[in-house]
Amino acid sequence: MIDLNSVELKGEISLLILATESRGKILKAISKTLNIPLDTIEEKSTRQMLTGYFGYPIEHFKFPLRGGRCEEVIRTIINELPATDRNFLLENIDDFTDKRGNLYIRLDKQEACLGRLKLSDNDPVRIMIKGGRRELEKFIEGDKNV
Repeated sequence: MIDLNSVELKGEISLLILATESRGKILKAISKTLNIPLDTIEEKSTRQMLTGYFGYPIEHFKFPLRGGRCEEVIRTIINELPATDRNFLLENIDDFTDKRGNLYIRLDKQEACLGRLKLSDNDPVRIMIKGGRRELEKFIEGDKNV
């Protein structure tokens, strides 16, 4: 059995960028709201072009998170979420994790473009963090009082 407490944190940010949206503006907003340098996002990201239902192009954008960068993103999310969203996340942690201790957070892409973080399932910025659930809970609980 895997010791979930010893797993290094790693993860991924993914989102869809529609044809009517400005990729530059969205990536700049993600960079600013999650405190990740824009040049790092542009250099390390992967993109896949998809086609929407009516034939419109959709860009599937992915950015990997590793070690310290992953921890910084978690810290930023916990510190910048409104108190109601942060409390909802903490009180419903089972709904945001799977059996392997992976954490799944969806943030509102439009709110991020306005410089704010908010939990949302609609047109989200998806963040997945692989790591020990206990480690994540300790990290989140430790930042709860920040």
